[in-house]
Amino acid sequence: MRYRLRDHLACCRCGDTLVLLDLAADRYFQMTGPSAVALSDILAHGANADHRDRLDHFLRTGLLVADGGGDGNARSAAIAIPTRDVLSQKMPPFALWRTVQAVVMQRRAERALSRRPLLDIVTRLAARSRPDAGTAAPGALARARPIAAAFVRSGYVIPVADACLARSLALIWACHRAHIHPRLVFGVSLAPFAAHAWAQLGDWVLTGDLDQVRRYTPILVVP
Repeated sequence: MRYRLRDHLACCRCGDTLVLLDLAADRYFQMTGPSAVALSDILAHGANADHRDRLDHFLRTGLLVADGGGDGNARSAAIAIPTRDVLSQKMPPFALWRTVQAVVMQRRAERALSRRPLLDIVTRLAARSRPDAGTAAPGALARARPIAAAFVRSGYVIPVADACLARSLALIWACHRAHIHPRLVFGVSLAPFAAHAWAQLGDWVLTGDLDQVRRYTPILVVP
């Protein structure tokens, strides 16, 4: 029988460590040693007799379920490897209205994150996106760049530090208004543990810079 992570749980491997993101609890946790090896093997190849005890534990604690479907919104972190970012390109002309919109939407995202569960926000975001979300369709990137530039300039008003998730959510909402559908990517790094979020369209990073993003391993991609 095949098994998968329960709904709203995502994981990635960083060296010998498995990092898991529990969207329902809005928390990360790590797994190392034989348990990490067993979980990786079960997810990749299915369970065998060597995994019986740990499989029972994973099922009993709700970490794994029989692979009979599910919404899958936290099951894969597949994303194009980023190669470019907006900050490294010539910035589009300044547009006051876009910058004001960026500030307003970031404040809205901050309020949403403080008042609503992360799972609810991510689920609604996934529901709004199209099947081709994340792809740089012809003209999409050209239309997204002025929006992304406005969010860069809004950093003079709203501090960038520790605001990556709110900034990325706000940018994606602004892009949706223009019928552009970037993906929201959650990433993690170890030693010390750190988490980051960014918006990505094709192989373009729309929030933050490429060097920063490359330090993180994607753990969850929405949608």
